[in-house]
Amino acid sequence: MADFIIKKAVSDWAHKRKPKLSVSSETYKELNKRIEALLKAAAERAEANKRKTIMAHDL
Repeated sequence: MADFIIKKAVSDWAHKRKPKLSVSSETYKELNKRIEALLKAAAERAEANKRKTIMAHDL
């Protein structure tokens, strides 16, 4: 599985919340899985529309 997220960015975002939050390692794995599924679906939609470019509305 590819890494689609920057762990530091996710962690920084969580730490800026009120109250300050931590992020578990399982959260990073699940985020990557969900992003991969989202991108796969978007790619399939682009291909179904005979395009080679994934566009925002494919998401």
